[in-house]
Amino acid sequence: MFLGQEDDLGSIEPGKHADMVLLDADPLADISNVARISAVFKGGQRVDLGALSLPVNE
Repeated sequence: MFLGQEDDLGSIEPGKHADMVLLDADPLADISNVARISAVFKGGQRVDLGALSLPVNE
C-alpha cells in the first residue's frame, strides 16, 4: 500500500478508487473463465465494455 493513501486505496469501499475485473465464473475452477468478464472498474469508474474495440465485441 502507498503511505498516506489509506483513505483512497487498499480495500473495496464506497468512495475509494478501485481497478478491478468482475468475472461471471470462477477462474480457479477453469482458467478459461477469465474470458467471462462481467464488469471492469478503472479508477473507481465502471468501464463501458461495449464501447471498447475488443475481439469479444466484434
